[in-house]
Amino acid sequence: MKLLKNSSISIEIISTGYPAIENAKDNLIKYLNLCLNCLNSENGQLKFVLGISKDDRLKYDGYLLKITENKIFILSKEPRGVLYGVYGFLEKYFGVKFIAPDCEICPKYNEVIIDDGEFIDNPSFRLR
Repeated sequence: MKLLKNSSISIEIISTGYPAIENAKDNLIKYLNLCLNCLNSENGQLKFVLGISKDDRLKYDGYLLKITENKIFILSKEPRGVLYGVYGFLEKYFGVKFIAPDCEICPKYNEVIIDDGEFIDNPSFRLR
């Protein structure tokens, strides 16, 4: 899938009531806007789905990125894992680096290619 500068996105939260997932949504909007000038709208060209999953392949606060033709799922067994998933997505596909609370690198793009598929990232330890 190709995400172009000034594209519109929409974000659906399928597990409500979790501040960490709301924070993940806010960060996703912020950094997609910084990198590609993407705007959040209800009928975006690309839909992100954030939430809790019962997938047995996930451990602790690990996350699953599932990318299809027009949807990107960022799922975890734990709300904090969804936030880690957003950060992992931004690092993997947009080169965003979170160096310290007051230091980050956020490259600017005209387009980004995101390949379809699944990616699971589980931590080695229970607590990060």
